Amino acid sequence: MTAPPRPPAPSRDDAGTITCPVCQQPFTPAGRQRYCGDRCRKTAFRRRHQNQPVPVSVPAARSRREYTIYECPDCGQRLLGLFSRLGGAAGTV
Repeated sequence: MTAPPRPPAPSRDDAGTITCPVCQQPFTPAGRQRYCGDRCRKTAFRRRHQNQPVPVSVPAARSRREYTIYECPDCGQRLLGLFSRLGGAAGTV
């Protein structure tokens, strides 16, 4: 019994055609050409030499005030973190 004939290998010349790293289009390089044209070559240069943005450091979230100070409207005594009658328009009864 004989083996069935193998289909011909696809004709590929990997060294002859490469893909442009910028636009992903296949092209045939001339010499050491890495990009398909001047437009992609200049775009790649700009991308490589562009200034990296400075990372923004955001402080950790914390409460705006760690405690509340209430003041007695009659005597002016201050109470720390205890609920008492609020002074001013918000505390009017």
